[in-house]
Amino acid sequence: MRSHTHIRSSRIASASAPEDRFDALIPALKARMGKRLVRQFGRTVPGSLIGRALDEAVETATSTGFPHLFFPALAEEKVRLVFAAISQDLHERAALQHAA
Repeated sequence: MRSHTHIRSSRIASASAPEDRFDALIPALKARMGKRLVRQFGRTVPGSLIGRALDEAVETATSTGFPHLFFPALAEEKVRLVFAAISQDLHERAALQHAA
């Protein structure tokens, strides 16, 4: 019986291990993704919004079973959505100014 309990507790420990490893990697992943996203979208999207998108992506990724796999895609998707909204707003403002 003892070995069966040990196996069960090992499985539970290994199930939380990826999340623990992700927690340890968060600062480095956020920094690397942040630099890439600032290079890609920084002319249009303010750094504060990119940072907020990264924070939200971490929160969402952590709720999955594989946060290290989902975080990069979630971060990029969130920044792309912000970029699209800002671009649409700039386009509408330019059209209104041209009409006036």
